[in-house]
Amino acid sequence: MATMIDPAPLTPAPARDPAFAPDLFERLLAIASAALLAAMVAAVARGHDRWAEAGPMVWLHLATIAVALALTPVML
Repeated sequence: MATMIDPAPLTPAPARDPAFAPDLFERLLAIASAALLAAMVAAVARGHDRWAEAGPMVWLHLATIAVALALTPVML
């Protein structure tokens, strides 16, 4: 016997609560965070000839800041 599919139409997704929508400040913060991440990547790429001079603590610091800057727009 063949499997029968319920012919009832799919219900639309519930409307989002406007209280959880990002406001102007959160949008600006996300844009600023993305711009700062781009500036950091450009600065690190620009100084590629001096990467050997940077110690592991500098790279750890840059990595943690990059993660925070990358996650900020996603979380907002």
